[in-house]
Amino acid sequence: MQKPKPAHQTPAMHPDPSQYRDLLQQANERRDRIIALSSKIYGVAKFVFIILMAYGVELDNTPSGIKFHIERAEDQMAQECTTQLLQIIEDLFYALYARLNVEISNAQLPGSFQLDIYGKTTTLTRQSSFLAASAAGQYLPGPDHINMIFQACKRLLMSEDLCGILDQEIICMHQATYVQHAVEAYVANNKNRGHCHPADVSEYRRHVEMVVLDSNSPFVRQWVGLNPIFKHSPGMVLATLSEKYLRRENSVSSSSTTSSSSSATLSKHRLLPERRRTEANREAAYAMLNGISVGEHRRIEGKRALRQYVRDQLCICFGYCSCARKCTLKSTRACPCSARMSVICDQQPAMNPRENFSNRCAQLGCALFAGLCSVKKGMEMSFFEVYMEVKAVSEVFHQEVMAYREIMGKMLGLFLSKAQLRSSSNNPSLLFIPINIINNIPFSFPRCTDRPLPPTRPRREKITSSYAGMVLNLLALKRSSSSSIPSSIFPSRRQTTCLFRRGLVNYRATAPTYGVATPLPETLPPPLANFPFHFETGYALCPKRASRPFPPPFVSKPSTSFSDPLTTHFRSQDKRPSVNGDLIRGLTNGDDAILVAENYLAVNDGVGAWATKPQGHAALWSRLILHFWALEVERNVNEDSPPDPVAHLQRAYEQTVEATSFPNEWLGTTTSTTAVLHHRINSGSPVPILYVTTLGDCQLLVIRPSEQRVIFKTEGQWHWFDCPMQLGTNSIDTPRETALSAEVELQEKDLVLAVSDGVVDNLWEHEVLKVVLDSLDEWDSGKSDDDMFVGRSSDGGGGMVYAARKLLQAAKVIAQDPFAESPYMEKAIEEGLAIEGGKMDDISVVIGRCMKRNN
Repeated sequence: MQKPKPAHQTPAMHPDPSQYRDLLQQANERRDRIIALSSKIYGVAKFVFIILMAYGVELDNTPSGIKFHIERAEDQMAQECTTQLLQIIEDLFYALYARLNVEISNAQLPGSFQLDIYGKTTTLTRQSSFLAASAAGQYLPGPDHINMIFQACKRLLMSEDLCGILDQEIICMHQATYVQHAVEAYVANNKNRGHCHPADVSEYRRHVEMVVLDSNSPFVRQWVGLNPIFKHSPGMVLATLSEKYLRRENSVSSSSTTSSSSSATLSKHRLLPERRRTEANREAAYAMLNGISVGEHRRIEGKRALRQYVRDQLCICFGYCSCARKCTLKSTRACPCSARMSVICDQQPAMNPRENFSNRCAQLGCALFAGLCSVKKGMEMSFFEVYMEVKAVSEVFHQEVMAYREIMGKMLGLFLSKAQLRSSSNNPSLLFIPINIINNIPFSFPRCTDRPLPPTRPRREKITSSYAGMVLNLLALKRSSSSSIPSSIFPSRRQTTCLFRRGLVNYRATAPTYGVATPLPETLPPPLANFPFHFETGYALCPKRASRPFPPPFVSKPSTSFSDPLTTHFRSQDKRPSVNGDLIRGLTNGDDAILVAENYLAVNDGVGAWATKPQGHAALWSRLILHFWALEVERNVNEDSPPDPVAHLQRAYEQTVEATSFPNEWLGTTTSTTAVLHHRINSGSPVPILYVTTLGDCQLLVIRPSEQRVIFKTEGQWHWFDCPMQLGTNSIDTPRETALSAEVELQEKDLVLAVSDGVVDNLWEHEVLKVVLDSLDEWDSGKSDDDMFVGRSSDGGGGMVYAARKLLQAAKVIAQDPFAESPYMEKAIEEGLAIEGGKMDDISVVIGRCMKRNN
């Protein structure tokens, strides 16, 4: 019998070490992406949790609340396997997003209430046992500011780094559960009380009832359409949920400070070494020269780590902080925000990491929120500034989570050391990969292919569509993208990213200013004063950076040395700028200059690139051209001789060249737009005529409110992109050869608007028209905000100032938004340049309304 052949045996396959190394590397990269995603979502949730606690909200531990999901995330944050962590974070994401929607709507109701009780003030007190107001201020943010903070948190959650597509049904489910709990709590609390409410909020609750019952109110139109769950919530429940955001004064005790650590308890009486005092004085002097706070100067220079300034109790705050001005003037002053900053900058020792992690994150959230609370009176943060702060908040929590995992990993022995990883490349026996790591190999999350992905939306477009299916974007989170701040500035582990807003620190030079008219001599020439028509005027200015001081002989003799004629900024014998014995007309705004009078308006835009030149002074050039132009108009324009605007500008240009050539040569260029109000006689009646001259990219518009349209607009003149025609050093352009002129017949109450490119590059014509007309309607109807302009005169004056300020604010919002669409971005794309967002520049707005004189 033939023996059967033995079965063929496959030789043993030995694993390839390089394959295991690739799998291990992929698993580690995926784990890092999940941790980065989880830590940032957890950080935003913890930050919102701190804010709600600060307003006295009692958060329950039900599955519909964020507190429940935050505690689950904290328990899972140090585990090696990230599969369960990813599921918990997804639940936290939806609960947080739904709660933000609810709180945003709640914060809008108090804002409308304060507008409706115009002229009344209501002060409500509440004891906050969780968050103490910072030493700089004792007030929680108002409804508008807290709404902006919540909007920034929501926008961060919607960013491509954290989320792909949302499941709207899950969000509605969380919102419905939350509202159901709120209704049940309201019924339980008022069952035996007969709907008796405190007297201090009764008026507000009546207001909310009226808003909710009115189907045409803006609140109902916005929120009922997007969130049908609000149809099922009674008005009194909405009032109860939103009344916490009324402007209220917090009486907080010193025992409820944000940190109890020794590092946060800083002495007010400390002695700096002489070398540090000298250095602090120099930093404050440089900051005042640049028109910024000393804290911003220290951040820009980066000579020391921020934690070193905090330990010396020196200020590192931004210009909007209430302590910034005093700390700049008193350079060695102990900054009252040092205790809060030390919580963020210093690494706390963790004796019991599991118990201390939650408390440490709570302390960080309190310190970060206190920074947003310490905005000085009269200063408003833009949405972009708040968004960058919230984005930096998530980075701080990410660093805290990484430190916590590192400590727990060392304690539990879950992570390989660098030496083990290095030796594993030569020792295949160390390449054993646990099954839980194999399960963490990267994979592509399925996207819904039956519906389009959300398109990229401009900032000014309202989001009304909903998308189903939520995707956590892990692949977009790279380890190198966690911070864009150079590590040399922050050598410590925590890089304090929440204290640095990229792209903003250079622009807080001075606060916006406004007024009715620029200074003029005591007596005007009779021909101009007796014209039958005049302008009701107003202006608003916001510089990109502080202007250089005027050198002698335009101000005074040097205060230190004739070798440095720019040292006249703080010891001038006569602070009023003059030339040839005449007061220099107009005002300077960064590198811009404006001129506002009853019969003429002008805006010059100095080219800021001259600021980097040794003898560059664009502000001086733009101001002097306006000064000499005003003298030409006042001396040569009368009833019989209409103005020759091009000749006036040519003569002003020639005199400026002469004035800036001796005794010292000053370099600069500027664009210009001017307007003179004159008249002619038609059929025995005077008719107002506007004589316009323009050169460069400044713009002048004539708006007819009766027709709600722009009847005239100048066009920009360019050599090439971002290089307009200009007057001054090395320029071939002259008014006689290049300037454009026009005559425009006006009607009474027509608006003449002269603006610099800080407006033109950020707002389209239809936006300018809408802002101006809406602001005038608000002013005429008495609905204008008192904070915008205080001092309404009995004759109705001030409307032009209000309109100018509203237009400036609209342009500034777009200029500081890196995601907005703007005319400047449109021009750049046409030139093939990848530029996005607005353009930060000096913003100058001058507006005049043509009126007939009473006499």
